[in-house]
Amino acid sequence: MKNLNDFVFCVLLLNGEVSVLFTVTDMEDVELPEGFSQYLMLYDGKESVVASYKMIDGYEVMGWMVTKGTLPCSDGCYRIERYDSLHTVSFNEWAYGKLAVFDYNTEVISISLDVLLEDSEEIEDFLQDVCHFHLGSIIWMQFSGEVVFMGPGDYR
Repeated sequence: MKNLNDFVFCVLLLNGEVSVLFTVTDMEDVELPEGFSQYLMLYDGKESVVASYKMIDGYEVMGWMVTKGTLPCSDGCYRIERYDSLHTVSFNEWAYGKLAVFDYNTEVISISLDVLLEDSEEIEDFLQDVCHFHLGSIIWMQFSGEVVFMGPGDYR
């Protein structure tokens, strides 16, 4: 099995509403975590672009897509009228996000997660059990403003 974080993914916005990951690298032997789906992005050589679980006669493969959940398919296909490329991202960043921790010296520690943390208790457990932070020394701040996304080279 290939590691999903070894792929170069681009975030695509399909039909102005659905955010997916796209890669030109063959994902045929990749097993996705629960809750994610894989599609082929297919082109008929003229004007029709579709997402499908399987190959369709008369279409060629443009690449592979990963979605959160499933696409609303009709006859096994999701018609793609328009797709916009937004930015490149790793699988874990797109799927689970990042957790940024600031220390008192204003140094930023950014942790790329491999699981989705849904509430404060899960975040605290992660920081304490996995990262070995002392929760008593953490001062929580209310968030306001814009989220700033960093690339892989920004937080090594």
